[in-house]
Amino acid sequence: TDFIAYKDGDIVAQIVAANGGPVDSAIVCGGRDTGTVDQALFMTKQNGTVINLASFMGEAAKPLNYYGFLMDKTFKSVLVDVNRDVLERLMVLVQCGRLAPEKLVTHKLNGLENVETALMMMDGGNRDCIKPVVYFEQ
Repeated sequence: TDFIAYKDGDIVAQIVAANGGPVDSAIVCGGRDTGTVDQALFMTKQNGTVINLASFMGEAAKPLNYYGFLMDKTFKSVLVDVNRDVLERLMVLVQCGRLAPEKLVTHKLNGLENVETALMMMDGGNRDCIKPVVYFEQ
């Protein structure tokens, strides 16, 4: 597994280089704009699959011919309904060591007074933020 950081240059180029060529599949799990979907499409090989789990609100739609290169790719977009079943399955993955959510934490904040700061970080104001966590003392 490789760690790819936007600070190290073009994400698409880094992933294609690390993989030795375009990838079979790409999953978009976050981002504030459609640029993340574009990156996934550009790094995926012909007949590959891009799955979009992120939602984009307020973005202007791109014309259909913009995605002309998409013809030989499968694109799936879903709205993730986080319910008890989904959370239980995720917890099983964590327990089995297949999912390490702590690797997504980029910012650790302390105290109730920092909840608003954490929310603003997730709202796209901080490109270095993947997931902030606010800790509370008891």
